[in-house]
Amino acid sequence: RVGGVAGVARVQSLVGPGGAPLSDWLEFARLPPAVQLDLHELVTTYVGLDGRTALIGIQTNVSGLSVTAIQAIDSVAASVHAYAQGHPGLERAAYAGGAPATRDLAQQTSQATVRLIVAVSIGLFVVLALVLRSWILPLMAVGTIGLSILWSWALTDLTLQQGLGLPLFFFVPTVLFILILGLGIDYNIFLLTRVREERMRGHDSSDAAVNAVGRTGGIITAAAIILASAFAILSVGNFTILRAIGFSVAVAVMLDAMVVRTYLVPAALQLLGDRVWGFFGRGTKDGTRQSRP
Repeated sequence: RVGGVAGVARVQSLVGPGGAPLSDWLEFARLPPAVQLDLHELVTTYVGLDGRTALIGIQTNVSGLSVTAIQAIDSVAASVHAYAQGHPGLERAAYAGGAPATRDLAQQTSQATVRLIVAVSIGLFVVLALVLRSWILPLMAVGTIGLSILWSWALTDLTLQQGLGLPLFFFVPTVLFILILGLGIDYNIFLLTRVREERMRGHDSSDAAVNAVGRTGGIITAAAIILASAFAILSVGNFTILRAIGFSVAVAVMLDAMVVRTYLVPAALQLLGDRVWGFFGRGTKDGTRQSRP
């Protein structure tokens, strides 16, 4: 059953490869003492001291740390679980080695990343709301950063995994989120605080957005090009992990600076107008709240 799983090259156990033929165990009492001693050593290797625990070795046809090996372990676990449903004597199956450890780490990382995204997003919303004196602008800032990350990850998967056939390791999205979140917030604060300054100078929301983009666009774009170039160099190497991180971060930085900050955020500010300023009602030109009558 396990030997037929895709990705499994060899299965070692007490009986068969890695152990001894079944006929030797059936004729154990008639075997020479030297052979019996060898079989006894096999028992100590493959059977636990309690007499109820057995060790089965599984060798994959790929690297134990690869995505294919992790998928093979998932298939093995599903096969063993199906077998256990009809055999109550199999109480529990545990897995050890490179692929199971990597799989467990990937699951833990995925769960931790979800909690990280929620916690950081809430924290950023609170901080930006206090700085910008608005609840719409923080939502827009966090949302546009999320768009940059999603677009970048989609292009990375399409280019590297679907196009070039390179595996994408489980922690690349986490690294991408952490890096782009920090950079995106910097660009957001730089642009939005400039918009607020223009408003305080007497411009309406439309003119403030245009002036802010005109005055900060060049700086944001130049900084993005420098950073994206540095990460893009990593994508031409031979180390798959660095290639994925370099490509995804470079794409995300350029998308965030050239598309999101240049077109999407100003367009949203133009459409929303004065409604983005103030926690309630319409904001005044100095960014404070103006209550509705």
